Amino acid sequence: MDGQTAEDYEKDLTGNLRDLLERAKSGTYVAPPARRVHIPKAGSPSETSPLGIPV
Repeated sequence: MDGQTAEDYEKDLTGNLRDLLERAKSGTYVAPPARRVHIPKAGSPSETSPLGIPV
């Protein structure tokens, strides 16, 4: 969703994790939005339940 791949993040993993930790500690970290998908409910193919998938 943000356009960053795991490979890009891994290139400076230590620095990226340090930055993430500092933002979490300081309260400036903002979690990315979750992608919402609807999955079929068990036993009722016409009904769905929303499911949030973290990105």
